[in-house]
Amino acid sequence: MPSPSDDATLDATQLAPGQAKRVPVELGRGEQLGRYLIVDELGAGGMGKVYAAYDPELDRKLAIKLLHQAPGTEVSDASLASSSRLQREAQAMAKLSHRNVVAVYDVGIHRGSVFVAMEFVDGGTLDGWLREGPHPWREVLDRFIAAGRGLAAAHAAGLIHRDFKPANVLLGADGRVQVADFGLARRAGDTPARPRAISALSEDTLGDSLSAPLTQTGALVGTPAYMAPEQFFGADVDARSDQFSFCVALWEALYGQRPFAGDTAAAILFALEQGKLREPPASATVPSRLRRVVERGLAKDPAARWPDMPDLLEALVTDPAARRRRVAGVVLGVAGLAAIAIVPQLRAEPEPKPEPEPPPAQCTGAEQALGQAWSSAQQAAVHARYAKLDGAWVAEHEARLSAQLDGWARAWTGAWTETCAATRIRGEQSEDMLDQRMLCLERRRARFETFVDELANADDDQLRRASAKVDDIGDIDDCSDPEIMHARVPPPADPARRAEFERLLGELDAVLAQRTIGRYAEAKARLEPAYEAALATEHPTLIAEARYVRGDLLSQLREDGAEGEIELAYEGALAAGLFLLAGKSAEDLASLIGVHDSRHPEAERWLRVAEALADYVDNDSFRILLHEARGRLERGRGNYELAIVSYERAVAMALELYGPDAQRTGDAYFNLSTAQFDEGHIRQAMAGVERAQTIWAGTLGPDDLRSLVALNARAVLAWQMGDAATADELFAELLERRTRLFGPEHITVAAAMFNYGALLSEIGDPGGVEMLERALTVYEREYGDDNMATAQCKANLSIAVARSGDGARGLKLLDEARAVMRTHRQDTQVDLVKIITLGVEIHRRMGNWKVAFAEGERARARLEAAGEGESAMMANLLVELGQIELGRGHPLEALAQVEAADAIVLEEPASSRVIAERRLVVAKALRALGRDDEARQEVGLARAAYLENSEAHPGDWLWDELDE
Repeated sequence: MPSPSDDATLDATQLAPGQAKRVPVELGRGEQLGRYLIVDELGAGGMGKVYAAYDPELDRKLAIKLLHQAPGTEVSDASLASSSRLQREAQAMAKLSHRNVVAVYDVGIHRGSVFVAMEFVDGGTLDGWLREGPHPWREVLDRFIAAGRGLAAAHAAGLIHRDFKPANVLLGADGRVQVADFGLARRAGDTPARPRAISALSEDTLGDSLSAPLTQTGALVGTPAYMAPEQFFGADVDARSDQFSFCVALWEALYGQRPFAGDTAAAILFALEQGKLREPPASATVPSRLRRVVERGLAKDPAARWPDMPDLLEALVTDPAARRRRVAGVVLGVAGLAAIAIVPQLRAEPEPKPEPEPPPAQCTGAEQALGQAWSSAQQAAVHARYAKLDGAWVAEHEARLSAQLDGWARAWTGAWTETCAATRIRGEQSEDMLDQRMLCLERRRARFETFVDELANADDDQLRRASAKVDDIGDIDDCSDPEIMHARVPPPADPARRAEFERLLGELDAVLAQRTIGRYAEAKARLEPAYEAALATEHPTLIAEARYVRGDLLSQLREDGAEGEIELAYEGALAAGLFLLAGKSAEDLASLIGVHDSRHPEAERWLRVAEALADYVDNDSFRILLHEARGRLERGRGNYELAIVSYERAVAMALELYGPDAQRTGDAYFNLSTAQFDEGHIRQAMAGVERAQTIWAGTLGPDDLRSLVALNARAVLAWQMGDAATADELFAELLERRTRLFGPEHITVAAAMFNYGALLSEIGDPGGVEMLERALTVYEREYGDDNMATAQCKANLSIAVARSGDGARGLKLLDEARAVMRTHRQDTQVDLVKIITLGVEIHRRMGNWKVAFAEGERARARLEAAGEGESAMMANLLVELGQIELGRGHPLEALAQVEAADAIVLEEPASSRVIAERRLVVAKALRALGRDDEARQEVGLARAAYLENSEAHPGDWLWDELDE
């Protein structure tokens, strides 16, 4: 509930030192004022009195405001001048006929005092209604929107109110909202008083009452609690000053307190100068999007506020989330109709729908505006490029890409026409918003044109990626979202500077398009001059965007400087009010330093910043990115359950926003599968990978490069499920394809070698060591030594060299990996237990039975402390301890360890290879106990399990031991 204000229904004058007190002019019931008859007194204040009156000529009731006069004066030059000004104003107001403005009928002078005759409104004030609260925020907003429309109408007529507040808004008995008391208004363009320095203002000149209007002649006009900064200083006042007052009143009505703290005008001015907005109460239920809209209207600099009242009102009534829900509903509706249409001859043929009427002539230039971006010449150039390619995938890929580009072009021309019509035809949108939306559409068009241009020059691999990259050109719907349209700093007003501003934005967009399609060298060459020119303009928007584009490109190229550039982009975007760009910059930083550098505390801070900014931008696709970023960070920390929760949220949002068969939904499913794999839910992970692969095949084709990611996942999961032969085949294919696409030294090739080398090492292939050595060289070059990925590669290499007979080097590599992991994770984390378990195997292979057993027991204690006592890791560790007990000469203890492992009932059943390893340990223990028949039976079971899903691999230690 808004707190009661100190504002009286009528103005009260706060006198400055030396100002003479004005004398009221009293009128009695039945007294004549010009042609009007006084009926009753309605109220009084420091500036005058308001009377109910009757106009016999027009037979209507009206209200008359009679201003007080200076003592001992009759009709002076000053009063005549004031009368002349008010008369001009009354003439302008009389021409203004708007349902949300109290109509002014007449102005004149009575016994030396100025009077204004106006519409009589039977009802109360907005201030009185707010005192009766609490009221739902939607009801509050509805009344302020109506009042704002009245202000906008007055501004369009060239009038500025200069004293907007709830007490000056009337609520009629019929529900109508009307702005009243334009007694302080002046025509736009009237010469303002000389600006005053802040040091010249004091408590004496400002007054103590926040609600009392300041009306010194030639000085301050308005009510301090609601006054814009420029009014305090007597500087130039325009419609944006009314906007500021409107936003102060709206903030107070929504949150129950004024936006700037202070009990005196001077205190408020200090808070305003410092830009210190109060935090809304924690109990407030007002949407954050409304807060952001009102905050912009409260900017100290008028240029940083909304361009005009219509823009402010449009932002207040527009809910981007609701718009997206409506669009999604239309899409789902179309899908439903398509499903019904497949049932043949069950209904009569529907009546043919009439062709849609073409738009009026002033909004028919969309195709011309699209220009040559997707002309027949461009289409022919793309076709000619595909004609040079070989392969069964070419025709299908070209057809799919052409359909995507056709659809994008149609969506763009539709958005262009709708944007034009909203202003030129329906009058629902201001000229400024039209300009902003058209600039946004032009930027999307420029990206699209560059994207298409680059197709003609793209290499084979870039063409294969093109279909998956069309969505990265940019969402056209963004160009109808006020949250994205308005920055705090508008484009330059000067035509030449505006042209350069748009040119540089176009260059930055072209760089993004080249980067999207993978033409990094061309993008970098194009960026440098645009980057320098953008910084030279000193325009906040250009600087922030240029830094972001450069940081993004450096990150893609794995070059130095990316982090610093993106951090500067974040700071610049935040200062410029580009909250979505600031949020994306923070999310990029979290991913960059969290995934690549493993600096998890810093990544956490940046991710929290991005998550906080999500409340400002209210963008669903951005929220999906944040859920996935959170999942990546938690995976990096080893918190796999938390990662799964975040990825599941991303999947749910993607299904709702994009639908079940969208490429982006496939991405979300795949990301979820990675965390499920980490947690040991192998079959769930496989289901996610298969779902993602199905979606990608349907949207991008089976030969899209995303299949490389699916190929790697399938190989890893096949390995984990015990199918070593299939995993070997898939990893070999993955390595060959990535090497052909990216070259032998690329980080993605190293990642393939990392996985493949680990598999080869496990099955006893000596090529595993060489593979992991090559991978480690690339990891150290790209990531450095103090990095989790590098440490994991060293850990895999340590066991590989130990299995090849070099246990001492294996222990050294493992110690290096362990040191890095301890700096990035808590000692109780599961990944550190994996490192310890590798050490257990190395010591066992070296015959260090005592150390191996002690390390194994330590690992078991850590798993139990971490709540992993019934996990697959625990079961595998117990089998390892069984082998150690055999080495120590304790066959009965070995059997007990394996029996404990068998007793662990897992969500995911053990793979055939794991079963074979367990049976082999049991067989050895039984043989040591002299129970040869039982031992041979266990060997038979082990052989059967091993061969169930795998083929014998030359050099595989398990096969060799089974063959003994």
